[in-house]
Amino acid sequence: MCHVISELDEAIDFAQCLFRDERLLDVYRWGDKNSYAQTKHGIEHANDVRDLAVRMAAAVATRYPGRLDHWTQHVVAPIGAFLHDVGRSIDVANHDIAGAKWANTFLRECKNFQGCRILSDEVVNRLVRIIQCHRGKRFNKMRMVDPALDLVVLADKCIGDEDRVRWLQRTYLEGLRWVGLTWVPEYFEGLKNQYPTCWGWLPIDKGVVHHRINFAIRSASLDLDSDSEDMVLKLKLKPNVMSPSEIFGNDYYADAYHACSRAAKHLGFKFRLEFNGERFLFHDEGNPPGWVPVNTVALNRGG
Repeated sequence: MCHVISELDEAIDFAQCLFRDERLLDVYRWGDKNSYAQTKHGIEHANDVRDLAVRMAAAVATRYPGRLDHWTQHVVAPIGAFLHDVGRSIDVANHDIAGAKWANTFLRECKNFQGCRILSDEVVNRLVRIIQCHRGKRFNKMRMVDPALDLVVLADKCIGDEDRVRWLQRTYLEGLRWVGLTWVPEYFEGLKNQYPTCWGWLPIDKGVVHHRINFAIRSASLDLDSDSEDMVLKLKLKPNVMSPSEIFGNDYYADAYHACSRAAKHLGFKFRLEFNGERFLFHDEGNPPGWVPVNTVALNRGG
């Protein structure tokens, strides 16, 4: 009789094979081509998100022994992080839904040499849910908690700097930076959206602000403070590109960083943003709620 294989060692070996699977490499090549108008979303991004999720899982397990079970740490979080953007090869705008449907079929068809399924229904269902719910806006509406999803959300939203900006956009923005005009593409995007009849001919793709935000970030690292519960995304910004308030005030990044705050809280941490050494926390008691410098809020009120 063929039983569902649920042994951890086999699942870990399967994950390592999955990361090298040529079919998935092709999926990510197509996804990156479909995402040409956005920042890079190829296999490098998938690997970066997976690696950060693995590092953060190890750090959480060290700080809070027993908080993550072995399946979450060594199978679900790494695979979920690696597969989170597979849907871009099908539908960029709805890649969360498309990717979840694709993964649901793909993962259930993966079998070992005995012809038995490698991952149980429970694990597949968790992975499908991670892919479907990894985007900030959807995650922020969720009430169910899965630590693997929390790790993937943090890893995905905290990966991003100038290296993800495509060469042509990066060269263009670098030229504009020297004359203090990096805001110009967004201005014309606004005209194009508001007055499509007059300005629809402009060769400006939707979402140019995302290029500028990534271009503004010289480097990014997600760290755990050794002497506190703070989980800190440390961003080093270039001068004359964007201010911190412009970054976390952007609708997409507002959702993304709020999602990070919620995910970190689920894992037992307090998420902070740090721009060139200045630290911010999400103050949900503000009017309206938002990111404020740490020294303006009494920390004993939580956050």
